[in-house]
Amino acid sequence: MGKAFKVVGFIVLIGFILLVGVPIIDLRTDEPVVSFLKFDQLQKGMTYEEIVDIIGEEGTVVSDSSTDEEKDGETKTTVVFEWKNGDFSGMRVSFKDGRLTEKSQTELD
Repeated sequence: MGKAFKVVGFIVLIGFILLVGVPIIDLRTDEPVVSFLKFDQLQKGMTYEEIVDIIGEEGTVVSDSSTDEEKDGETKTTVVFEWKNGDFSGMRVSFKDGRLTEKSQTELD
């Protein structure tokens, strides 16, 4: 009979946890990688290296499309990089032929 009480007690405990819930603790302690202040410093025509100097770290490639179109003997390439913060805010920048052409941000402070 003692085993039955342990099983019932365990079931009641699990039911209580499911009913009341377990507090969710946000363990993100990372400082934001990108801020609106950094984003605002980015200007059309900048190189990727110049942007990395401002942001402080490398971005993640989210799109890389090369075309067969050539001009002056060079293949035209468009690459999109992304930087994200722990709170899912972030920014994307597009480069064409190695120069910043577009930038966008989501919920940056």
